[in-house]
Amino acid sequence: MSSLGLALNTLIGGLLGSIIGILASLVLPGGGALRPGGPSAPPPPRLEASPRASSDVQVIVAAIERLASGRSSQLALEDGDASPEVISALQQLVDRLAEDRRRSLQREGELRETSNRDAATLRHIQAELEALKVQRSAAKRVRDAFLTRMSHELRTPLNAILGYLEMLEEDVEDEMIREDLARVRSSAMTLLAIVTTVLDLTQLETGSFEVIPEWVDLKLLVRKVAESVQSEASANGNQLDVTIPDELEVFLDRRMLQSILFNLTANACKYTREGQVALQVREVDERLHILVADTGIGMTKRQIQEAYRPFGQGDDSTTRRYDGAGLGLSVVRGFAEAMGGSVGIDSELGKGARVEVELPMACEARVVGLDDDEPTMLLR
Repeated sequence: MSSLGLALNTLIGGLLGSIIGILASLVLPGGGALRPGGPSAPPPPRLEASPRASSDVQVIVAAIERLASGRSSQLALEDGDASPEVISALQQLVDRLAEDRRRSLQREGELRETSNRDAATLRHIQAELEALKVQRSAAKRVRDAFLTRMSHELRTPLNAILGYLEMLEEDVEDEMIREDLARVRSSAMTLLAIVTTVLDLTQLETGSFEVIPEWVDLKLLVRKVAESVQSEASANGNQLDVTIPDELEVFLDRRMLQSILFNLTANACKYTREGQVALQVREVDERLHILVADTGIGMTKRQIQEAYRPFGQGDDSTTRRYDGAGLGLSVVRGFAEAMGGSVGIDSELGKGARVEVELPMACEARVVGLDDDEPTMLLR
């Protein structure tokens, strides 16, 4: 409703109240009120309005009509048009209406000024957010380019080191030297795996990772992964149990599948001391299910959220107590989704963890990317 409409309503309501009061005081003798009589009450005397009361009523009605029609913004009463009481009452109403309108206009101006100020602030914030978004995108491109280049530069000499170590192990006859060379080769392989993971994660984030499916014998692949993590499991006093059907083939990306198996099993062996680690691979309802369970330190839901982010671990104390770059679960999640699968975790702090990856039995060749702003996972 407009300000004029509100003003008219206020004025008319006040005037009607005044009319009733005036009629009660002027029309009825002694300011009395009409009351219906009872069954035996005598009929009320016939009352007639005085000329002065009729004139007051006419003046009030005319003033209301002028205000309502917009012909006048003031009552414009003159001496002699109405009784002094009526003039005084109407003047008070007009003054109150004018004051209310002044306050309303003042408040309207304040609200308009506040709205304009808030709009300017919002535009400033939006501009800052756009600038930060551009800066973030530029920084991310620089980071991705750096990681990609460094990963390539590191993998080349590491592959050469591994090749020479294998040659030395074949030629050396001293058993102690062979054991030392084996430890060096194991460390070099771990470093190569980290570098490769960084490169894979960078390609996923930039949307340039290529999925190349092929037929994979899971029994051979799982056996290879188990052999690569057996040394860490033994070093921590863990028992590694592997369950895999004799014949199970899938049409998936071999490198992605091997990375999923390796990272999950290696993490379980790393965060478990004097316990058990189980790796189970099976087909359920034409879907491939990979389950890795351990009796290690476990995680809270908040720690799981953090561990799924690149270079993240459960917390700072975990980073100090356990080695690792914090890339395993990030890559597992990215590779599983790239092949059309999902990852689920059931864990409780101090009571171990169960990580289950569900994948299709076959996927298509394509180029994929990873949205690292909002990790996708299932927390059970």
